[in-house]
Amino acid sequence: MTPEGKKQENEQFVRRLIDLLEKGEIQPHELKAWESLEKKEKEILEKVRRITKENQRKNRIYLFAGAAIFLAISVISGYLYLSYIPKSESYSILPGNVKELDMKFGKMWINSSSKISVSDSLITLSEGEIYLKKDRAKEALIVNTPIDRVQVVSGNANIVYRKIFQRITSLGETKVYHQGRDTVNLAYGNELRSDSTTYTIRTIRSTEFVGAFSFGKIAFENESLPFVLEQLGAFYGIKINYTIIPNVLVSFIAERTHNPEPVIRQLLPQPWTLEKKGENEYFISHTPVTENLK
Repeated sequence: MTPEGKKQENEQFVRRLIDLLEKGEIQPHELKAWESLEKKEKEILEKVRRITKENQRKNRIYLFAGAAIFLAISVISGYLYLSYIPKSESYSILPGNVKELDMKFGKMWINSSSKISVSDSLITLSEGEIYLKKDRAKEALIVNTPIDRVQVVSGNANIVYRKIFQRITSLGETKVYHQGRDTVNLAYGNELRSDSTTYTIRTIRSTEFVGAFSFGKIAFENESLPFVLEQLGAFYGIKINYTIIPNVLVSFIAERTHNPEPVIRQLLPQPWTLEKKGENEYFISHTPVTENLK
C-alpha cells in the first residue's frame, strides 16, 4: 500500500472510531485496552481521543447556550403571557353602600348588595346593579349577566340584575345579545326588561332616574310597589314583609339615607303602615278606614 493510501485508510479509521464513540457503540475507556498497538496506531488513537473530547466540549457549550436561550425565551414568554392576561378584581358590596371605580373606559358605580368581577374590558354582573360611564376607551365594553351579554358601544348604561329580573337602560349606544339568540339594539333612552324567557323594550320618560344611586339618590320610575319594596330590601339588606299590598305604579326620587324607614313610609299610601319587627325586618300592615255612623 502506498503512503498516500495508508494515510487515507488511517483517516477513515479515525472517522469510523469517532462515529462509533459519538453513537455510544464504543466507550472512551475501552480505548485504553488498545495500548499494545504499534506507535502509529497509538498516535491514531490519541488523535481520536483528542477530537472526541473537543467535540464533547463543543456539544456542552452548545447545550448550555441552548438551555440559556430556552430559559430566556421561557421567562420572556411567561412575562408576556402574564401581562396579556387581563387582571380581574371581584367586588361584593355590603347593603347600604355604593362603590365608585375609576376604570380605563371611564367610571363605574356599583350599587348596594351587588356582586361583580371586573377586568379592563369585561364585567361579570352576578347580582345587583351597576352604572357605567364610558367616555375614554373606543373599544366596546362587555358586560355579562346570568341572562344576557351586553355590549356598551358608547355613552352611559345602567344594568340591573336581581333574581332573574333584568333591566338595561341605555344613555348612548348599547347592544344586547339576549339568550344568545336575539340581538337587540338600544338607542339613547331605550330600556330593555327581561327575565330568563322574554323581554320588552320601552322608552324612558326622564333620564334623572337612570343610575340615580351614583349621585346619592334612590329612584324608581313607573315601577310596581311590590317590585320597589323588593329592591329596597336588597339595597338596605332588610326583609320587608306584608300580607297584602296594592300593585300600584310608583315614581319617586329621594335622598339615600342609612335609615330605610323614611323612604318606605314615603312610598306607602294610606291606610298602609310600617312596623319594625326586628333589627333588619319590617312589616307592612293594612289598617282599614272606618266611618263613624251616627
